Amino acid sequence: MSPNEVNIQIHVSPYVLEGDDMTITCDTNLSPSTNVQFAFYRERKKVKRWNPSNQYRVLAAQLEDSGNYTCKVQIGSVKKRSDVTYVQIHELFTLPRITVSPDPVLEGDHMTLTCDTKLSPRRATTELQFKFYRNGINVQEFSSSNQYRVSSAQLEDSGNYICKVQTETGSVRKKSNVKYVQIQELFTLPQITVNPDMVLEGDHMTITCDTKPSPHGATTELQFEFYRNGVNVKRFNPSNQYRVPSAQLEDSGNYTCKVQTVTGSVRKRSKPSLVQIQELLIVPQIKGSPDLIVERGHMTITCDANPHPSGTVHLFGFYRNGANVQSFSLSNQYQVVSAQLEDSGNYTCEVQTVTGSVRRSN
Repeated sequence: MSPNEVNIQIHVSPYVLEGDDMTITCDTNLSPSTNVQFAFYRERKKVKRWNPSNQYRVLAAQLEDSGNYTCKVQIGSVKKRSDVTYVQIHELFTLPRITVSPDPVLEGDHMTLTCDTKLSPRRATTELQFKFYRNGINVQEFSSSNQYRVSSAQLEDSGNYICKVQTETGSVRKKSNVKYVQIQELFTLPQITVNPDMVLEGDHMTITCDTKPSPHGATTELQFEFYRNGVNVKRFNPSNQYRVPSAQLEDSGNYTCKVQTVTGSVRKRSKPSLVQIQELLIVPQIKGSPDLIVERGHMTITCDANPHPSGTVHLFGFYRNGANVQSFSLSNQYQVVSAQLEDSGNYTCEVQTVTGSVRRSN
């Protein structure tokens, strides 16, 4: 038989969707008993070598299986090629796309990422599965839900998101383009400030927890809490200040503050700030004069205290055996014109500020 006498035709299903099994048949007018070999080509590249079968099967066809197909027939030394047949594989579902709600997303917001895709009307009931990734790490395994929800978004939820969609059998799989999601700060990281800058004993000290709200969250109500050396000194409330009416040395320490929304959905902590209360009074020193006091002699007890800053007015009080012998006054001396035996005893003195906010005793 001459090549001109051989008729070859390619047959394929009229409508092939992604994931379908596809069969391309090379029909001839040759007798079934003829020893024939067949080969198949797509875009002139061989996809099936010479074989007695007149069919080329593709399990779970993909879009890239579309193209111009031909088949070749060989009978002995005679070869003939079919005409070109274009085969179109149709999309089962569109390339997925990620959308985000709300836009923009603030810290503490309920965030929803949706993996949008559209099924072919011919397979509208096909069940799909969805999977989500952030920065290449899986955040939600395959499920029937096309949404990934974050109940209270935090800054660390920012990142590059993609979603994958597949059929239940995994015969068709697609991946979305990258969607960058930036979680906006609801308020800045708090900072501690102290007033006055140098705090002396007895000063009114105010510690402020400074933070700045986002323009999108300017009306958000915040609560503030304060700690000294890790111990809570003021519970959460709307005031961003911790006040000490009369600071003492023991008020020194590392202060931190916490800021949160009323619901606690967003919380932030400041870095520690060391507050050092400066000593206003040193421990006073007491001395008697003269060194040897005789009966009926003149006795002077002096209470020495170096004020800080110098020139600060202080009051002095004196005690003998715990009993007050001279009330607080500007004089740092207690004088006995004619000492008696009963003036013997253990003397102490006490120094205080004019307001009594700071006291020291020897």
